[in-house]
Amino acid sequence: MEEDKYINLYLETYKQHRPKPVELIKNMLINYKEKHINLTKAINEIKSHFSELENNDITNSSELNHLFDIYWNARPGYDNGYHLLAIKNELQSAFKKIENPPITFSEYIKCLAKRECTSEIGRNFNNYNDTYSAMYKIGKFEGFKNLRFFDIVTPFDKKYDQIKSEIYRLAYPSNNNPPPKKKKPKKRKSVKITLPIDVEEKFLKVFKSEKVYSILEGYYFNDTETTYKDYLNVFFENPKNHKSKIVLDCKTQEFAFFLKRFKDEFAPKSTFSAIGKNGFFITKSKGKILSRDNLSNSAKKASSKDKNLAEESIEKIKTVK
Repeated sequence: MEEDKYINLYLETYKQHRPKPVELIKNMLINYKEKHINLTKAINEIKSHFSELENNDITNSSELNHLFDIYWNARPGYDNGYHLLAIKNELQSAFKKIENPPITFSEYIKCLAKRECTSEIGRNFNNYNDTYSAMYKIGKFEGFKNLRFFDIVTPFDKKYDQIKSEIYRLAYPSNNNPPPKKKKPKKRKSVKITLPIDVEEKFLKVFKSEKVYSILEGYYFNDTETTYKDYLNVFFENPKNHKSKIVLDCKTQEFAFFLKRFKDEFAPKSTFSAIGKNGFFITKSKGKILSRDNLSNSAKKASSKDKNLAEESIEKIKTVK
């Protein structure tokens, strides 16, 4: 990313601020646990508190709230990893148009970084609170082998599976006991079903939500010919048990590159070969079923705009609660 003092200020402030909302969540959990407040209420209280923090932030004031909209709407126009260029190219010029601003631009950038950092921490806690539910159950929030100090981790962190597994073993020890010995039944050949679109288990809860369907519908699916049920069937069910198809409302290159990025991020075991074999996706204009070669070759021909749209939609999916 281009060197810019305001972008550097944002990144530095974000990094320095991150421990504060993390520590806030830990202290709130400890406080609720000591007061014998149940888990559901504790999570809802934390969610509500973080929502209030964002609503009351100075960047959300009547004089400055339009700046955040300008910044947020400009971000998708940049390549993945370069969205902060919106600070330099759009946000700074918009700030200069304000007469007698209540704070300087440097102060605004610091506030913006803190707001986005706090919001992301709160959002990640809300989306992936299974681990923290287990912590709450045993009343222990740090000092684990894979998580010495309390932190907010997500499935995108390398040690997420190890952390979750370790804490689950402590919270639910009965699940670790071997089952009582029973008379062995005659062995039957079992066939493991591998789905064509094999989304990793840690992402299933999020991806089965209507919010993700709505995002994909907005970018790629034809909303009159592809229902939420079609989406669930194609992405998560055995193709032998349904006849659903997804009709596209975009260029083949756009969707093919998105599907490639989707596989990379959330379903690494999936292949264009398995997806194409089942003929899940159909172009609206020609009614053509996309084969393995169609998908593979189209992904390679994707333009910069197609790639930007894919990255934009992936980033939106990652924010789903």
